[in-house]
Amino acid sequence: MEDSQALEWLNRFIELAPARCKTCAFKQVLGDEWKFVPPESIAGVNAKYFIVGQNPGVIELKLGKPFVGRSGKLLDRLLRESSIARDECWISNACKCKALSNHAKETSSGYANLEIMKGAAYSCITRHLIHELDEWSLQYAITGQRKAIIVLGGIAARALRIPTYSQSMKAARFIVINDGRFPGIPILREAHPAYLLRTGWDDYPKVLQSFKQLRSLVIVK
Repeated sequence: MEDSQALEWLNRFIELAPARCKTCAFKQVLGDEWKFVPPESIAGVNAKYFIVGQNPGVIELKLGKPFVGRSGKLLDRLLRESSIARDECWISNACKCKALSNHAKETSSGYANLEIMKGAAYSCITRHLIHELDEWSLQYAITGQRKAIIVLGGIAARALRIPTYSQSMKAARFIVINDGRFPGIPILREAHPAYLLRTGWDDYPKVLQSFKQLRSLVIVK
C-alpha cells in the first residue's frame, strides 16, 4: 500500500476517536483533566510491528504521543538494540487517556479510581484498539506482509485476552493465536518498560533477547 494510503486510515481514526469516549466512565471521573493520547505510526497500516502498552504517562500527556517518557526511552533502546526501527512500528496503548498518579493508589478513592482505570482499558479495546488491530492486520491478510504484535504489561495482555505471564519471567513469552482475528501473526508478551525501571535492569537481557527473537520471525531473509 502506498505511504499516503497507509496513513489515511490512521489520520481519520485519530480525528474521530475521541468522540467515541463520550460515555467512558474514566473520562467522567477525570472531567476537565481528561486528555486523549492517540496512537503513533509513521508507516500507518504498513507498520511491521504493533506495540501495545498500558496507558500514557505525564510526558505522553504533555506531548500528546505514546511512549515518549522514561518508559518510552527504554522502549526505544530495546528497539534500537534489536535492530527494529521505531518508524516500523504502530505504537498504541490499551487505555489512551490520562492515568492516575501513583500516589492516588494510597487512598481509598484512589483504589476505586484505579479500578475504573483498569475498566477503561477494557472499554478502550472495544472503542479503539480492536479497530486499530483489525485495520493493521488486514494488510497481512491481503499482502502476506510479515507482522508481529508486542504486548507490554499485564493490563494490555488481559485487555486483549492474551494469557499473561508471571513477573518472574518463567512462563513462555511468545504465543500465536489462530482464532481468525490474527492468524499466524506472532504475539510477544513482555514486561512493560516501567517494570524494568521499577525493579532494576536484571531482566533487561531477557526482554532484549525476546525482541531480537521476534524480529527474526518478521524479517524476510
